[in-house]
Amino acid sequence: MATSTHRLSSVGFWRAYAITLRPYLFFVSGAAGLVGLALTRLPAPPFLAAFAAFFFSYGLGQALTDVFQRDTDALSAPYRPLVRGELAPGPVLAVPRMRDCRYLNMTEYSRIWTSRATARRGRVRMQPPHP
Repeated sequence: MATSTHRLSSVGFWRAYAITLRPYLFFVSGAAGLVGLALTRLPAPPFLAAFAAFFFSYGLGQALTDVFQRDTDALSAPYRPLVRGELAPGPVLAVPRMRDCRYLNMTEYSRIWTSRATARRGRVRMQPPHP
């Protein structure tokens, strides 16, 4: 077990955090989100923002799960950074909060676009938000 944890601002933290996110599984939530988004007629900015949120959501969920299941992971996956002590639970929980602030604005923007959609002749036409 590692004896020191990385600080949130260190490169070591972000390397260990990337392992915790399991980026090789991002396609799971990304593909599901893309299927749902394909049914909309969102313009590019909110579409890309929503896709990014879907794409990274699986990894953020994995990181949160790892924080709360360290005892199980100690038996089944002792190589994970939280189990080895490379990451402390506090900073891992802080990262989604930082991203929530960023995604909140994108999600709000996407919501405004979709709420202003009007149905015409079976098609949905998007109108830009009014300030």
